[in-house]
Amino acid sequence: MRAGRAAAALLLLLAWPAAAQRGGCGFGEGLAALAAAERALRGAPELPSLSAGRALAAEAGERLRAGAGILAGCGCARAAEEAAEAALLAEQAGSEVELARLRATLDRARFSLSLARQRLDRTGCAP
Repeated sequence: MRAGRAAAALLLLLAWPAAAQRGGCGFGEGLAALAAAERALRGAPELPSLSAGRALAAEAGERLRAGAGILAGCGCARAAEEAAEAALLAEQAGSEVELARLRATLDRARFSLSLARQRLDRTGCAP
Protein backbone atom coordinates (compact mmCIF):
# COMPACT_ATOMS: atom_id res chain seq x y z
CA MET A 1 0.00 0.00 0.00
CA ARG A 2 2.85 2.40 0.83
CA ALA A 3 4.51 1.68 -2.49
CA GLY A 4 1.29 2.70 -4.25
CA ARG A 5 1.13 6.00 -2.36
CA ALA A 6 4.79 6.69 -3.03
CA ALA A 7 4.29 6.00 -6.73
CA ALA A 8 1.25 8.29 -6.82
CA ALA A 9 3.18 11.05 -5.06
CA LEU A 10 6.05 10.67 -7.51
CA LEU A 11 3.68 10.91 -10.46
CA LEU A 12 2.17 14.10 -9.06
CA LEU A 13 5.62 15.64 -8.63
CA LEU A 14 6.57 14.71 -12.18
CA ALA A 15 3.31 16.06 -13.57
CA TRP A 16 3.86 19.58 -12.20
CA PRO A 17 6.58 20.63 -14.71
CA ALA A 18 4.53 19.05 -17.47
CA ALA A 19 2.25 22.10 -17.39
CA ALA A 20 4.75 23.76 -19.71
CA GLN A 21 4.24 21.03 -22.27
CA ARG A 22 0.45 21.05 -22.20
CA GLY A 23 -1.33 22.12 -25.34
CA GLY A 24 -2.09 25.82 -25.61
CA CYS A 25 0.49 26.93 -23.06
CA GLY A 26 2.76 28.54 -25.65
CA PHE A 27 5.99 27.56 -23.90
CA GLY A 28 7.85 27.42 -27.23
CA GLU A 29 6.59 30.90 -28.10
CA GLY A 30 7.84 32.15 -24.74
CA LEU A 31 11.27 30.71 -25.41
CA ALA A 32 11.25 32.23 -28.90
CA ALA A 33 10.43 35.66 -27.46
CA LEU A 34 13.33 35.37 -25.01
CA ALA A 35 15.67 34.27 -27.81
CA ALA A 36 14.62 37.22 -30.00
CA ALA A 37 15.22 39.61 -27.10
CA GLU A 38 18.60 38.02 -26.48
CA ARG A 39 19.60 38.50 -30.13
CA ALA A 40 18.52 42.13 -30.01
CA LEU A 41 20.40 42.78 -26.77
CA ARG A 42 23.62 41.35 -28.22
CA GLY A 43 23.78 44.44 -30.44
CA ALA A 44 23.79 46.88 -27.52
CA PRO A 45 27.59 47.39 -27.32
CA GLU A 46 27.71 48.56 -30.97
CA LEU A 47 24.81 51.02 -30.79
CA PRO A 48 25.64 54.03 -32.95
CA SER A 49 23.25 56.52 -31.35
CA LEU A 50 20.87 57.21 -28.51
CA SER A 51 17.84 56.93 -30.81
CA ALA A 52 19.00 53.51 -32.06
CA GLY A 53 19.50 52.46 -28.44
CA ARG A 54 16.00 53.59 -27.49
CA ALA A 55 14.52 51.63 -30.39
CA LEU A 56 16.48 48.53 -29.39
CA ALA A 57 15.42 48.97 -25.74
CA ALA A 58 11.76 49.23 -26.74
CA GLU A 59 11.97 46.13 -28.95
CA ALA A 60 13.78 44.08 -26.29
CA GLY A 61 11.41 45.24 -23.56
CA GLU A 62 8.37 44.28 -25.63
CA ARG A 63 9.73 40.83 -26.42
CA LEU A 64 10.78 40.23 -22.83
CA ARG A 65 7.34 41.25 -21.50
CA ALA A 66 5.70 38.89 -23.97
CA GLY A 67 8.03 36.05 -23.00
CA ALA A 68 7.53 36.70 -19.29
CA GLY A 69 3.76 36.64 -19.70
CA ILE A 70 3.82 33.36 -21.57
CA LEU A 71 6.20 31.75 -19.06
CA ALA A 72 3.99 32.89 -16.19
CA GLY A 73 0.96 31.36 -17.93
CA CYS A 74 2.89 28.10 -18.27
CA GLY A 75 3.64 27.99 -14.54
CA CYS A 76 7.30 28.99 -14.87
CA ALA A 77 7.12 31.58 -12.10
CA ARG A 78 10.81 32.07 -11.40
CA ALA A 79 11.89 32.31 -15.02
CA ALA A 80 8.96 34.66 -15.67
CA GLU A 81 10.08 36.93 -12.81
CA GLU A 82 13.63 37.06 -14.16
CA ALA A 83 12.37 37.79 -17.67
CA ALA A 84 10.11 40.54 -16.30
CA GLU A 85 13.09 42.03 -14.45
CA ALA A 86 15.05 42.03 -17.72
CA ALA A 87 12.08 43.72 -19.43
CA LEU A 88 11.99 46.41 -16.77
CA LEU A 89 15.70 47.07 -17.23
CA ALA A 90 15.31 47.27 -21.00
CA GLU A 91 12.43 49.70 -20.60
CA GLN A 92 14.50 51.80 -18.18
CA ALA A 93 17.33 51.88 -20.72
CA GLY A 94 15.01 53.61 -23.15
CA SER A 95 14.81 56.63 -20.86
CA GLU A 96 18.57 57.07 -20.40
CA VAL A 97 20.01 60.37 -21.65
CA GLU A 98 23.55 59.13 -22.29
CA LEU A 99 24.50 56.40 -24.73
CA ALA A 100 27.01 54.86 -22.32
CA ARG A 101 24.38 54.56 -19.58
CA LEU A 102 21.86 53.16 -22.04
CA ARG A 103 24.35 50.49 -23.11
CA ALA A 104 25.15 49.63 -19.47
CA THR A 105 21.46 49.27 -18.59
CA LEU A 106 20.87 47.06 -21.63
CA ASP A 107 23.84 44.97 -20.55
CA ARG A 108 22.19 44.49 -17.15
CA ALA A 109 18.97 43.47 -18.94
CA ARG A 110 20.95 40.95 -20.97
CA PHE A 111 22.46 39.56 -17.75
CA SER A 112 19.01 39.18 -16.14
CA LEU A 113 17.80 37.45 -19.28
CA SER A 114 20.77 35.08 -19.16
CA LEU A 115 19.77 34.13 -15.60
CA ALA A 116 16.26 33.27 -16.78
CA ARG A 117 17.60 31.22 -19.69
CA GLN A 118 20.06 29.39 -17.43
CA ARG A 119 17.26 28.57 -14.98
CA LEU A 120 15.15 27.16 -17.81
CA ASP A 121 18.12 25.14 -19.08
CA ARG A 122 18.98 23.85 -15.61
CA THR A 123 15.62 23.21 -13.98
CA GLY A 124 13.09 23.53 -16.77
CA CYS A 125 9.76 25.11 -16.06
CA ALA A 126 9.96 25.17 -12.27
CA PRO A 127 7.31 27.08 -10.31
